[in-house]
Amino acid sequence: MSSTQIKGDTRPSRATAPSRAGVFWFVIFAGTAVAALACATLLPEYAALAELKNRQNALAHQVRCEKRLARYNSNLIHGLR
Repeated sequence: MSSTQIKGDTRPSRATAPSRAGVFWFVIFAGTAVAALACATLLPEYAALAELKNRQNALAHQVRCEKRLARYNSNLIHGLR
């Protein structure tokens, strides 16, 4: 039993109890680590999603242009008859 504890006292002594500042900094650093891991995991997925969205937009634009061209060709053929 340490000299700072009273007989029957179940509380840890000040030397072994974590300080509030230590707990605070542990929570801050642990939260930062979790956020960093989340970013490292999610950012590549977001980049892939953005690339797919850009491809989808490009293909949609191409389809619209081809539909316009088909309408133009159809009108041109009907005009020549």
